[in-house]
Amino acid sequence: MDDRLLALLQKALGHELPNQLIAVQGLARLLDAEARDRLGDDGRDYVQRLSAAAQRAHEMTRSLADLIRALRAPRSALRVPVAEVLREAAQETQVLFPACRIDHHFPQHGPFLTVPATVLRQLALQLLRHACQAASPHGGAVAVGAREAAGEVAFWVCAGGPPLSVQQQQQLFEPFACREQAGAGCGLGPLLARQIVDSWGGQLGVQSEAARGTTFRVGFPLGVGREQEHA
Repeated sequence: MDDRLLALLQKALGHELPNQLIAVQGLARLLDAEARDRLGDDGRDYVQRLSAAAQRAHEMTRSLADLIRALRAPRSALRVPVAEVLREAAQETQVLFPACRIDHHFPQHGPFLTVPATVLRQLALQLLRHACQAASPHGGAVAVGAREAAGEVAFWVCAGGPPLSVQQQQQLFEPFACREQAGAGCGLGPLLARQIVDSWGGQLGVQSEAARGTTFRVGFPLGVGREQEHA
């Protein structure tokens, strides 16, 4: 029953609701294009705000659908090249934030995990999008890297910019918490990332320093996929 409900929710968030929101955005653009002169200043402002609200709702539903897809991903014993998945996620994020520089820090070979590539990709996208959103207003760069050490595979996403207070760091994992002073806006990225990491037996931490900005660090045991498959 739980899986059927998740599948239904995934369909609603991944297809039905986004289709309606796209229709709202399209109608708002059409109204602005064809009736702009008759709307007046207030009317044009209302149309723009309606379109922006629909866009934010669309992005939110897409994030929730991505989370459910990652949580329902089948267990696999295949070894996934972490650096390759992170590079692909960084390239996709770069399209959304062309002005934000994303630096890569990967070893020449490896590391590998048995967590599905779709799960790692969604996890990386949530953190990278949040990092670019936080760094962009301050002209900061974003760094992503990975390594294998001490029986785990770790990767990190670092957003340059002013450091966050302890309270702001806690708010990162609260749904829809506003962090305007930190330049990060409101969103679900870090919360969704933590849900994915927890569901796969990993750990997600955050550290903020004046010299480096804010760093999210994800760690997975080397056998995480195999362990969960046999559990």
